[in-house]
Amino acid sequence: MTDTSRLGRLRLCILVCLVVALGVSGGLGCQKRPAVTAGSKEPVDFPRAELTPVRHPEWSRNASIYEVNVRQYSPGGTFAEFEQHLPRLKQMGVGILWFMPINPIGLENRKGTLGSYYSVKDYYGVNPEFGTLDEFKHLVDEIHDMGMYVIIDWVANHAAWDNPLAEEHPDWFIRDIHGDLVPPVDDWSDVVDLNYGNPELWYYMIDAMSFWVEQVDIDGFRCDVAGMVPLDFWDVARARLDEIKPVFMLAEWEAPEAHDYAFDMTYSWGLYHLMNRMAKGLAPASAIATYLERDAEVYSPDAYRMLFTSNHDENSWNGTVFERMGPATEVFAVLTATLEGMPLVYSGQEAGLDKRLEFFEKDEIPWVPNEMGDVYGTLLNLKKENRALWNGVAGGMAQWVQTSNDQAVFAFVREQSGDRVFVALNVTGDPQVVSLQGDAAAGTYSDVFSGETVTVGEETRLELPPWGYRVLAYSRPGRGLLPPRFAETDLGTAVAWMTGSFSSREQALGDTDYLDIRLEMNPIWPERTDGYWLYVEQAVADRLDQPYRQRVYHMTEQADGRIRSEVYEIPDALRFVGAWRSGDRLGALSPDSLVLREACAVILERV
Repeated sequence: MTDTSRLGRLRLCILVCLVVALGVSGGLGCQKRPAVTAGSKEPVDFPRAELTPVRHPEWSRNASIYEVNVRQYSPGGTFAEFEQHLPRLKQMGVGILWFMPINPIGLENRKGTLGSYYSVKDYYGVNPEFGTLDEFKHLVDEIHDMGMYVIIDWVANHAAWDNPLAEEHPDWFIRDIHGDLVPPVDDWSDVVDLNYGNPELWYYMIDAMSFWVEQVDIDGFRCDVAGMVPLDFWDVARARLDEIKPVFMLAEWEAPEAHDYAFDMTYSWGLYHLMNRMAKGLAPASAIATYLERDAEVYSPDAYRMLFTSNHDENSWNGTVFERMGPATEVFAVLTATLEGMPLVYSGQEAGLDKRLEFFEKDEIPWVPNEMGDVYGTLLNLKKENRALWNGVAGGMAQWVQTSNDQAVFAFVREQSGDRVFVALNVTGDPQVVSLQGDAAAGTYSDVFSGETVTVGEETRLELPPWGYRVLAYSRPGRGLLPPRFAETDLGTAVAWMTGSFSSREQALGDTDYLDIRLEMNPIWPERTDGYWLYVEQAVADRLDQPYRQRVYHMTEQADGRIRSEVYEIPDALRFVGAWRSGDRLGALSPDSLVLREACAVILERV
């Protein structure tokens, strides 16, 4: 099944480094294991200088994520039946569909009748209960046609007892002092632990992952218990997969270093546990601000954090969202959909799922109309359209708006490229009347649920019912590279209008080197008086030689009323990708360090 030539160069590098890496520990960390006589979880040392920092796929910038439990989704639990739900999910605003493992499930030591999805018998196969590989390929194509993306769950840490690899490659598995296979955790008795001290396992696993990207056209992976596998493996895997096409990688882990070279997104367990405590009255509203501060200290501004109130594990093992959060369920759904990070919706949450789904048996989701469907639909579509809610540095940072009762109400505003969202949340079971402190949220908005026009200013009073909320939004109208009636607009207004994100497919038509162009344009050095300076990041989809470019534009007004725009290159430009907001990245940059592109000066006529 493995193409042993495909990773030849990579294999040689790993083998050489393994010789000098014996005894080195690292990765994301793993749980304590039984004593072993063969195999280990020690990582293969890989020269990190050859790796490339994570670049998020452009399509992930305004995406939300939806977890698909195929087995419980429909009466038959098949790909074909799930496909009927795609129009509804698209309308709800879903961007990424994460499928729980779709591989065949082991029989030996199986739990329950149907077994755990995470007991993988064949990494190249499809669970016949769900359908065939061709049917899954068709489903992927349909999802892509609707403008959504697909990632699948990948279980790299362990395999089913009867996975043929255990017989074919016994040294790919951890063994106890008696030479017997062992589970990675005592309670995981239906799986056996894989040995990442053997580089051949790396090659196999990366080849298997590549198969799904190359042959099935999926867009990435959610990596199960990612921290129990050496981080170096994920770094190498991401580099290989990105050579096929830009992928999206989600780690079931929280380590900040996972974002460096391997993962786009990690779990925000901190916020999840905080919300559970708040629902029980065990933490004040201001604890959310503390969470944000601590998160910002350890994660880079462009690290995506997945925000959730439920998922397959929490629902089945720790209780439904209603068991854990009760009447606070809806207000925390609002928080996860509007705070910095990417919101997750688990199968059935939009239908008010109020039962623990069986993990090893058939247990169909009851699809009934529920107000949560409208709540998620409104918020996920708002995230798609309003740049303030976009992910990473493409979105706005959450600014805490203090109130007259910060123990009960948490309010914040996010702003990006002229778009703004203001959110106020009552995280208590009592009605609250509060006044805003300061003018950070000042402005005129539209209530995203009622459509009412709302003006917010200093000392604005908010009345919130128990566990109530307000979500107010403003979107700058008529985005474009220049405002209407440019002849009557001063240069400063024109530059403000140019700020933001733009897509210009038409600009690329007829040029075989370009398929799509996206621009991020943001002012820098506002203290300077010699005109206006813009940092410009250009992402060119499928450009053959250089997919990303960074420039600085210097715009000045001429005596005759024309606008002169000079273009500068940034030395060592890739260091600045996606980091225009980060002072430590651009802080060392100055006009003197730029290189003028003589042929690129442009004169804009006022018309």
